[in-house]
Amino acid sequence: MFSRDAIKTTLQQAGLFPVARSIYRKFNPNIKKLRQRELLFYGDMISQKALCFDIGANLGQRSQVFLELGSRVVLVEPNESCLDTLRYEFSGNGKIEIVAKAVGSEEGEINFYAHGTDSTGSVNPDWDKKVFGSDRQQTARTVPVTTINSLIGSYGRPYFIKIDVEGFELEVLRGMSQAVPLLSFEYHYDDISNVARCLSYLESLSPISIRASNMDCEWLTSKTADLDSCLAQIETANAKGDLFVWSENC
Repeated sequence: MFSRDAIKTTLQQAGLFPVARSIYRKFNPNIKKLRQRELLFYGDMISQKALCFDIGANLGQRSQVFLELGSRVVLVEPNESCLDTLRYEFSGNGKIEIVAKAVGSEEGEINFYAHGTDSTGSVNPDWDKKVFGSDRQQTARTVPVTTINSLIGSYGRPYFIKIDVEGFELEVLRGMSQAVPLLSFEYHYDDISNVARCLSYLESLSPISIRASNMDCEWLTSKTADLDSCLAQIETANAKGDLFVWSENC
């Protein structure tokens, strides 16, 4: 019997994965339910015609939600295994721009590590082992790096920035020298020190309030300016998800 990864790899190599994935997602009832939950969740925060940056977009799952909410989207993803799917899903849509780059503290180049034809990857070579718990063979390739400042210079200041970069969050944020109204980044309870460093940097740009959600787009905490209290709740709950940050000066 073929494994899921083997089937996916075969479809990618044949150039059929984007079509097969689109059909699967269209008719899968669980994905439909998740999409509705995401639309309600983000719809409470993002207004129509808002500009959103989707940094670490993977296969564009969140970008699709933002588009359905009426937003304009700058989608940023360096993994070449994702690009065919992203172009299939979004080419011809005038409300989205695909930027095939990583994001960091300064422009340049960096090694990007991926396993086979996986859509997941990271600039952190230890990320795969941490997530999957085994020494899977990885391939490194050099990808271009841009910054949030450069993206703002090209596309304008966004209302919302979603960041999902597998432990590289602080470097991404250091490439942003002005506050934006709202952003989110992934957190893990066992790496709360990294979350604290990210929040410290964002506080240097503007007073902030934060709120934590879990991986299922459900709120875990109330919105608060008491950062330590929120981080303590995350640790106590052994939680992981997305941390939303509002800049009070925007």
